[in-house]
Amino acid sequence: MISMVGVAVGGALTYLTQRTTQRTADRAEEQRRAAVRAEERRAEQIRTVLEFIRCALEAEGVAHARPHQWAVGDDWYVTARPAMDQGRVVQVMCPG
Repeated sequence: MISMVGVAVGGALTYLTQRTTQRTADRAEEQRRAAVRAEERRAEQIRTVLEFIRCALEAEGVAHARPHQWAVGDDWYVTARPAMDQGRVVQVMCPG
């Protein structure tokens, strides 16, 4: 009878040890996945900010070339319009 109790206790301890180990491994894997997702988000945010800076610099260059008198069909406007549009698109991509 004592040996049966020993087997039962040993089996229960083995089960608890395996379950605890599996739960710990699952938590570690979830933390690793969360860290990877956070790093991917951070990289995307950095790319978006760099794209915004590039567009802002392009728009600034076009703005400095603006003549005192200009109209919608002028060469300056034809050059400036895509730069301004791209700047607006990237600005929408940069939340807050």
